[in-house]
Amino acid sequence: MAAHDDLSSADYVERLVAAFDRTPNALLAVPTVMTYRSDRPVTIARPRELQGSQLRQIADLLYNSPASWFYGLWRTDALRGILDYVNRAYPDPWGSDHLVMYPVFIRRAVAMAPEAQFSQRIVWKEANRSMRIVPAMHLVRLRRAYWKACLHDIDEAGFSGVEKLALKGITFFYVGKRVARIGKITRVAFRQVLALFRRKN
Repeated sequence: MAAHDDLSSADYVERLVAAFDRTPNALLAVPTVMTYRSDRPVTIARPRELQGSQLRQIADLLYNSPASWFYGLWRTDALRGILDYVNRAYPDPWGSDHLVMYPVFIRRAVAMAPEAQFSQRIVWKEANRSMRIVPAMHLVRLRRAYWKACLHDIDEAGFSGVEKLALKGITFFYVGKRVARIGKITRVAFRQVLALFRRKN
């Protein structure tokens, strides 16, 4: 899977398959991602071996993984099951790529393939900014649905009571990063109420 203007190295699939061979329990093999955006410098996200405790590794994956890892190489059966659930639980494109990867990340079922390269090109237009202007209640609904889907994945992953509680805490802030923080929703709601008040007067 990739957009029409994205590029990958000639040995992309070969490198990702090799990463699967090194990590047989992985469900997703991920490359180095180079993002070319018209209004910013080039950014490079290079996968690296996970360090620290289990929760630290999960937090690293959740908070520091680029959305383009979604275009890595998947175990087909795993992806079908995840997509089926996400399409039912969260029928919105905003943040859905990260939500699809969420159950993989909390299981740490990721194979790192830094030798494989994926180049993503984004043409940013000022008109894109208007796409982010959505009603506050819609953001609330998205956040609630995203959170509920994450809780489902946590229950399915079989964590112990203490681990589950800690992971829920990590996930609470993660949902804000991927959908909308509570503070942002509050500001959007205030601006929208103020705009409505001004139109009436």
